[in-house]
Amino acid sequence: MKQNPIYYNWTVFLLAFMTGACGMAYEYTFAKLASDLLGNTVHEWALTIAVMLFAMGIGADMQKRIPDKAIFSRFIIIEILLSLLGGWGGFILLEVFVLKRLHFTFVQMLMHFTIGLMIGMEIPLLIRMNARFKKKLGANLGQILRLDYWGGFIGALVWIYALVYWLPTTLAAAFLISICNISTVAIALFLYRHSETERKIIYLSLAAIFLSIASFLYGIFGINHWTLTLEQRLFTDAVIFRKTTPYQNIVLTESKQGDLRMYLNGHLQFSSRDEHIYHEMLTHPALFLIHAQKHPSVQSQSPPAVAENLIASKKNTRKNVLVLGGGDGLAVRELLKYPTIDNIVLVDIDADLIDLAQTHPNLTTLNQNSLNHSKIQIFKHTFNPLNPEPTLTELPQIDRSTLPHRTTGNQQIYLYTLDAYAFLKLLSSDTFTHKYTFDLIIADFPDPTKIELAKLYSLSFYTYLYNVLAADGVFVQQASSPYYAKNTFAIIGATIEAAGFAPIPLHTWIPSFGDWGWYIARKASYQNADHLHNHLYNDFTPLVTTRFLDEIAMKRALLFSKDDPSLDKIPHINNAAKNHPTPPNRFHPNHSSTKPPINTLLNHLAYKTYRSELRRFQ
Repeated sequence: MKQNPIYYNWTVFLLAFMTGACGMAYEYTFAKLASDLLGNTVHEWALTIAVMLFAMGIGADMQKRIPDKAIFSRFIIIEILLSLLGGWGGFILLEVFVLKRLHFTFVQMLMHFTIGLMIGMEIPLLIRMNARFKKKLGANLGQILRLDYWGGFIGALVWIYALVYWLPTTLAAAFLISICNISTVAIALFLYRHSETERKIIYLSLAAIFLSIASFLYGIFGINHWTLTLEQRLFTDAVIFRKTTPYQNIVLTESKQGDLRMYLNGHLQFSSRDEHIYHEMLTHPALFLIHAQKHPSVQSQSPPAVAENLIASKKNTRKNVLVLGGGDGLAVRELLKYPTIDNIVLVDIDADLIDLAQTHPNLTTLNQNSLNHSKIQIFKHTFNPLNPEPTLTELPQIDRSTLPHRTTGNQQIYLYTLDAYAFLKLLSSDTFTHKYTFDLIIADFPDPTKIELAKLYSLSFYTYLYNVLAADGVFVQQASSPYYAKNTFAIIGATIEAAGFAPIPLHTWIPSFGDWGWYIARKASYQNADHLHNHLYNDFTPLVTTRFLDEIAMKRALLFSKDDPSLDKIPHINNAAKNHPTPPNRFHPNHSSTKPPINTLLNHLAYKTYRSELRRFQ
């Protein structure tokens, strides 16, 4: 068999490059799919790649059993099977997850192992094929491995910066990768086009290429409908919106009674029936604190009268509020009730979630167009691989002339699509000549279900937050359930306290969540926890009209029953006691056995504890 050296070299280069690129992209795709379905990103990525690497080692050893005369035909068969399994495997996993949940882990590991096995056979077979023309082992290994590694690098970049952003679902990315993978068969056929002994294999391979590409295109155009049909089985109510973003899987459902629910990676974020309870507890107690300290007579006034007096009071204007998370706009909706707030800065890493809150009619009705405010500036995070530190670039104004804007109030809203940890680190640095501080900071993050979320409950995070909170400012943190995740709740409070805050716990019953908790805190140098608790317990009154929160609800939120399982672990918890108008402090600072540990950036304790507690109730 005669070969043109120029054509031969380029086809071998391209073949090795494509197998490397597709192999890496397959690993990323199945890891992303597993994290979308199961929610634990770091765990699923590590496990998926580990299983595939293990299988690749077995595949590299198994190829030695293939005789030299069958190398080409076996390579073609492996590539065709890998393309088909890689393209349709994601859909198979989703179907098993929905219909046969108990068998999902077994099928998932089997899928990862089989794909890894075939990927592991590719490079040794290519090296053996190339040995016919590259007699020196060193040159042969260097050529194939160099192109395979480079292909893996380019495949990773394309997956990260193109496929995840441009394609609507991870499954669509799998089909597109498989089309690229099947092209390696065409490249191999071109390389062996002069071979007479392999003519039958060539014809069969050409037929397989066309059939495979047709099935992949069919899958790309049909996957949205199939995925929606399958995902609908996971929810009782009708799915009205679903999208997989680079950060999470977003699903909106609506019941026949009009209950709108949002799920992120399968976890409920809110129900329109009772989200007002959550968001009123998240915002109004803190807003009372930053206003009432200068208005001691607010208790005797009605909410409208209080609002009018706050507007007229110049010394209470120019409040700056930072909302970390809260991309659904529901917390901002509550903030916009206060005319004394001049600037609201909302930081959420997921631009798609913010866009959903600005455009989806059901969500804009619920958040009252809070993120379609007439005075709004949108910023984005610009990532430079050569400079990993975040930079902030202003975007042009978005034309929202067709949307119903909010026009009341003078608030200026700034939206940043940036990681909250990076944002606080940036503001705490010496990058800015002006020192930015906020009167109120609200942390409205998902529970620490993933390792990457645990950093948002870490000591370093709260230290950065401490640096940008005004001396008399207030900080609020949603802290999961003090009943279902009592140890996690206690760890969050202890970590906030370790950063220099004086936190007190709050909790109330939310029908869709159960018993839910928050921490409200001030700098310990400004006000201690006892004084903060007493102020809320004795003096709180809503400054604006609310649906749930009133003086009685506030008192109940500050009390934990005598038999509460987390009583001796939560920092500055206060227990109801007879003959005490203000309940006594129940925190035991001298008992090291009851003092919870601290969540740091490296120990991920909030994540580990939360996961272990969650398993007890599953």
